[in-house]
Amino acid sequence: MNVVKKKAPPSSQTTLVLRPQQGFVLIRTKPIAVTMALRVASQLTDAESNATSVELQAQKNIAVIKTSKSSAAAKLEKIRSVKKQGDDCAFVVYTLPPEDSCKGVIHNVTAGTPPEKLLANLKAEGTNIIRARMMGKSETAIIAFEGTYIPRRVLYYQTARRTAVPTCPVHRPKAQFCTTCLAIGHRADICPHARTHRYKLRHPT
Repeated sequence: MNVVKKKAPPSSQTTLVLRPQQGFVLIRTKPIAVTMALRVASQLTDAESNATSVELQAQKNIAVIKTSKSSAAAKLEKIRSVKKQGDDCAFVVYTLPPEDSCKGVIHNVTAGTPPEKLLANLKAEGTNIIRARMMGKSETAIIAFEGTYIPRRVLYYQTARRTAVPTCPVHRPKAQFCTTCLAIGHRADICPHARTHRYKLRHPT
């Protein structure tokens, strides 16, 4: 008898990435402290908190958040800062697209454009846009499409004028290189060793 394996159903879990700004180092904070700070900042309920996990990744200086509650994901995605010893620590939080999706990029978009404005002004023929966000402080936006089809033409509307982007190239992730500590895995603007590096420059041995 031949046994036919059924394809596993798509995961209902949502994965988010939290990136600190202004050189804040996550690994200098206990994981439980990060988890509690996120819970307070996003006002998660007990049920949402129990369905959410946080993992710190030291090399990339990020936190990976996984939750099975869509309501928790919606709250976490709106976080812009958390309190640490009375100070506001700025963060960027974005949701990773599902596995059955693909990504493309468009250029010459105003830096700092919020995801909700991108989604409201983007249109693609033949597919659905499920997520969009700016890449760091650049003028490049990354767009997640439903399925495996990347349209050749994407329309981006800004104010009353329509701007047509003729092509939407495939997003090919590159290894991040830090020009501050010369390590691979994170950018210079979120370098966890920036303070140490500046000290060494001021006090050479």
